[in-house]
Amino acid sequence: MTDSNKSKLGPRKSAPTKSVQETFRTAEPASPTTKTSLTLNADLYKQLKVYAVTNDLAVNKLVDEAIADLLDKRR
Repeated sequence: MTDSNKSKLGPRKSAPTKSVQETFRTAEPASPTTKTSLTLNADLYKQLKVYAVTNDLAVNKLVDEAIADLLDKRR
């Protein structure tokens, strides 16, 4: 480091501090969720996973949407 660079450097500005609770706060889900287990056709599940990965989506979100669409159509 040259002397000219040293003169430009000053004390580091500190970032605002957060409490531990604020730092490690978990996000609240948009709506209550339930864990479940399903037996799916292996080929359909592979296709679903590929679709999810290529579209940067979570499989559970896609399943939620598919179930909601199905129920809406049948009402």
